[in-house]
Amino acid sequence: MYDGSWRKKAELVRHLQVMVEPEVFTPQFLYDGEAFRVRLGDNGVPGDNAKGVYVIQFKELSTVPITATWVSPMWSQFSAETEPRREITDTILNGRKSARKESLLNFMQLIVRQASNNDHPSNKKAYYPFQCDNLGFIELRRGIFHSVRPAIGKMILVVDTTVAAFYTGGDLIDALLKFFESRNVRDLQNLSPGGLKNAERCFKKVIITETKGTPPRAGRKRTIKGFHPDGALFKFTGNEGEQVTIEQHYMTVHNVRLAYPRLPGVVLRDTPGREEIVPMELCKIEPGQFYKKALPENVQSRVLTLSTMKPVDKMSEISKAVNSFSM
Repeated sequence: MYDGSWRKKAELVRHLQVMVEPEVFTPQFLYDGEAFRVRLGDNGVPGDNAKGVYVIQFKELSTVPITATWVSPMWSQFSAETEPRREITDTILNGRKSARKESLLNFMQLIVRQASNNDHPSNKKAYYPFQCDNLGFIELRRGIFHSVRPAIGKMILVVDTTVAAFYTGGDLIDALLKFFESRNVRDLQNLSPGGLKNAERCFKKVIITETKGTPPRAGRKRTIKGFHPDGALFKFTGNEGEQVTIEQHYMTVHNVRLAYPRLPGVVLRDTPGREEIVPMELCKIEPGQFYKKALPENVQSRVLTLSTMKPVDKMSEISKAVNSFSM
């Protein structure tokens, strides 16, 4: 669920409303990634107490991913903006000219999409709750596209099915073995420079978590920058100027004995002289991440099969989504 800056901002806003100030933001407002809009209550007017400046400490966020581009604490300032029902009726249904027509349409889209897009992997236009095929390091999910379109005297809700590819969540080692079509971990230890470069092209920018410590605990979400051939045998300068390998560091500091220190290391920071490399065996791929690169041929054929549905089957999928997610 980490595709684009709008997603990060939407999760921050949702956390603000649900966890930080639930009493202030009642009813909750809808967010389109650029402007804040308030969903109207029975009286049609949001309270003035929704206006203000709020400070959110990132250490208190348990459900929002933290990225290097965000600063702690982060200040989020917004103003309440109403969308009167009469203006929607006059502009959208009755065809009255208005400079806010596009804004009003976006508001209607938010009403339809907000809940499902928040709760499932999505690309802002469709959400993907149904995993339908696991093809190694890639999984295919069938999703639901829905949008509001204006017509003369009415609004039409369009619902259709779609298919998208995602990285399979789980151990990074397993994903790389499936990528290279191997069952032997030693094959990853002996990758050629070209093989390592191929893996980097596929998995660069994928979000992972690192598990370490005793008992094991997951760290914060990080982004893969690349792979280093030295793995846990990579040496860095310790606090007292001594040379320390990553393997020694994890044993001394985290009480973790690595099983595969010769596997390529996962580069999380590639600044020369300040590299941050972690052992591959401790990394897990976060689920729900879109696979946006060229699909392997076997995956392409499967996508075509899943996308080609008989009308009766497509209607069944749409009905299932409507019944399951209260669209």
